[in-house]
This record gives sequence, C-alpha cells and structure tokens, in this order.
Amino acid sequence: ARHHGIRQRQLDQLSRWHASEEFSAREKAALTWADALSFVQHGHFDPVLMDSLQPALTRHELVLLSTCVIAIHGWNRLGIGFGWPVAPAKR
Repeated sequence: ARHHGIRQRQLDQLSRWHASEEFSAREKAALTWADALSFVQHGHFDPVLMDSLQPALTRHELVLLSTCVIAIHGWNRLGIGFGWPVAPAKR
C-alpha cells in the first residue's frame, strides 16, 4: 500500500476508518462498499447503500472495486483452505 502512495497514518488508522479524519469522502465511500460486500450477514444489504455512494464513486468504479474485493476474498479462502503460509511484510 505504501508503494502505491498510501500514507502510513492511513494504514495505522484503517481499523477505525469510520471515525478517522485521515480518509477523504471518496475513500470512505470505497471502504463502506468494501465492508458491505465483505460482511453480508443476511444474504443481502440495503440497496439504498449503493445509491448513497454514487456521489463519491461512479457505478463503474463500484463494479471495479467489487471485482477487487471478490478477488481478494477468493485468494484468502484459497490460502486458508490450503494452509499456504503468509509471507512476512517487507519493510
């Protein structure tokens, strides 16, 4: 993430991004959508959510973000299922 310009302060506050002032409205919209896709508890979520994000992200951007979230979840499940080791973080 740092290689792609994400500030260390953002990384440090990622777990509390809802309350953090380190993230722009656009970044918070993306994190809201990623959370909504990641934590589906009843097989669906409020369809108004997508509409509420549209000022910050286009529908096309939401599709691209969704594809990334799906890919990351898939890789994680493969890694967990096959017991692949996690590489140490490079500093």
